[in-house]
Amino acid sequence: NYIPEEVVQAVSEFASNHGYEIGYSNHFAIHSTSDVFTKAFDLDQTILCSQKKEIDVSKLYGLTKLYLWGDRDTFENEAELAKIEHHWLREKLCVIEHFHKDEGIQVLEKLLGLTSEDMIAFGDDINDITMFDHCKVSVAMGNSNEETRKHATYITSHIDEDGILKACLDLNLISKEDL
Repeated sequence: NYIPEEVVQAVSEFASNHGYEIGYSNHFAIHSTSDVFTKAFDLDQTILCSQKKEIDVSKLYGLTKLYLWGDRDTFENEAELAKIEHHWLREKLCVIEHFHKDEGIQVLEKLLGLTSEDMIAFGDDINDITMFDHCKVSVAMGNSNEETRKHATYITSHIDEDGILKACLDLNLISKEDL
C-alpha cells in the first residue's frame, strides 16, 4: 500500500522544519538529497539509494516508505506525527510505512484459495506483527526484536546464520534430501 499524500506532505514539512534528512522510497530506491541513507544501508546490498540535488516528490510514483534521519524524541513529541505508523531501525533512523502486511496475506489467500491455516509468515521486525497474527505459523528470525518475537510461534536463527533454511527444515517444509 502506498503512503497517503497527506502523510508524505506532513512528514516532509516536519523534516524540513526540524533539519531531518528524509528519504522517499518507492519500488525502485530510496530517493534523497543526502548521502545519509546510502551510508546507513551500506551493508545491505538489497537496498538501492539514489542521491539527487533536488527531489520532486510528485514524480516519485507509489511511495511505500519514508525514511527520516534525526532525533527520536523530537519526532515522538510531535503528537500528530507520532500517530503515524512508524518504527525505528536505528537510534536516528525512523521508517514510516503501512504496517498491515496481513492485507497482502489476505490477497494471496483469495488468489490461491487458501486460509490463514495454510499460511506461514517469516519476519524480523514490528512491521511483520500483523502478518504473524494472521498466519497459523509465524517465524521470527534470530535477529528480530523482543516485541516481534512475542507474536511468533517459532523463533529461528539469525538471518545471517541460515535462519530461514533452519526453520524450513525444522517445520518440515523441506527435507535435507531436498537440498
